[in-house]
Formats: sequence, structure tokens, C-alpha cells
Amino acid sequence: MVAPKKIYADDKMRYKLMITQLDLYENNKLSLLDLIDGLESLLYALEENDKYWKVEFIRNWSVLEIAYASVESFGRKDLLEQDKIEIKKAIKNLRVLVESKVMPS
Repeated sequence: MVAPKKIYADDKMRYKLMITQLDLYENNKLSLLDLIDGLESLLYALEENDKYWKVEFIRNWSVLEIAYASVESFGRKDLLEQDKIEIKKAIKNLRVLVESKVMPS
């Protein structure tokens, strides 16, 4: 029998902050750069050591970072449509991952 994983109280707060940041971005109240930075800070502050979850989180988070970097490196003002589609998918995946940590199973 596998023991349930302990969710630290501070981590639960961090997961909820991640959801808030995703909500803010989706409602155009947070920039992509601020979302990237905020999620990264919260990720590295987590006490829980769920390696699979963190790898999946970073895989999806990196989509955001790559899209932002492509805008910056090519001097564009806006994201390409393909970038927007990829960001939307990544945010959906990030939300599922984070919600799996705060929703009772």
C-alpha cells in the first residue's frame, strides 16, 4: 500500500497562487512575462518533492518561456497565432496539474 503524499500547508497556498496567476493571465490582467516569472518562483518554493509532477510542470511552463523568448528575440510586438495556441494548451495542462494538488481526490 502506498502512503498518501503529504501536501504542506505552504505548498497548498503556493498551488492556489499558481491558479490565481493563471486566472489573471487568462483575463488579461497579468503579462506573459509576469506569469512565467511568478510560476517559476512558486515552483521552486514548493517543499513537496513530486518529481514527476515537477517535470510535467516544467515541460508545460517552458512552452510559455519559449513563446515569450521568440517574441523578444525576433523583436516582434505580438505572439504568433501558433504561439497563442501552444500557450493556451500549456496553460490548460498547467491548470490540470496544479488543480490535482489542491482538489481532494
